[in-house]
Amino acid sequence: MINIFKVNKMILVLLLTLTMSCSNDDDSPEATSPSVSYNTATINATFFQDGNTNAPTVNWNGNQGTFSLVNSMDGLSINTTTGVISWTKTLAAGEHEIQVVANNSAGQTTSYFTLKNLLQGEFIGVIDQSAYFAIEFFTDGTIEIKASNPPEPAYYGTWVLTDDEILANLTLVEVPTEQYSLRGNLLQTNTSATYSGSIFWEHNAHPDNEQFPFVVVLE
Repeated sequence: MINIFKVNKMILVLLLTLTMSCSNDDDSPEATSPSVSYNTATINATFFQDGNTNAPTVNWNGNQGTFSLVNSMDGLSINTTTGVISWTKTLAAGEHEIQVVANNSAGQTTSYFTLKNLLQGEFIGVIDQSAYFAIEFFTDGTIEIKASNPPEPAYYGTWVLTDDEILANLTLVEVPTEQYSLRGNLLQTNTSATYSGSIFWEHNAHPDNEQFPFVVVLE
């Protein structure tokens, strides 16, 4: 004969178990993809100086995750916990498209930036292995060269950076009809930035017009 009391007790236990289980599920919200907000879409760096962004505003929506860079490059890093982007003196000059991913177990959110590390500053050294030579780059793409000591403007013109190669087209200050050019490579380390190459007659640095070597270092 079925014991009604025992059956009722078992049913009660099952109901209590189901109720507690549902209650626990309701108390634990489901994790969703993180939401991230940086305060700018354009990051302005100063050439050959260390720097970093502010931390973004982030809501992990129920599950702590991590930050990462999609396109890694020398001199650029990210704090995987805070999302702060940092750069060092070795970050290449130019404009860089950066993608940051905030990822948790539920999904990911991608933020996009333009990092501007425009070449600028005065590089000082020698031309033809001995004569004073100073080159100043401006962020608007113009250039000024001093080739005497005490320094006085000798050439002016424009420059273009492609990867680590700089081509500059110049005009002689005293004789505007005379044209020259520079072609060389920019080398950055943690301790120095050096531009070295050759000066040429006429614009666009044709190999047949090569004249003297130069080496200048950022002051």
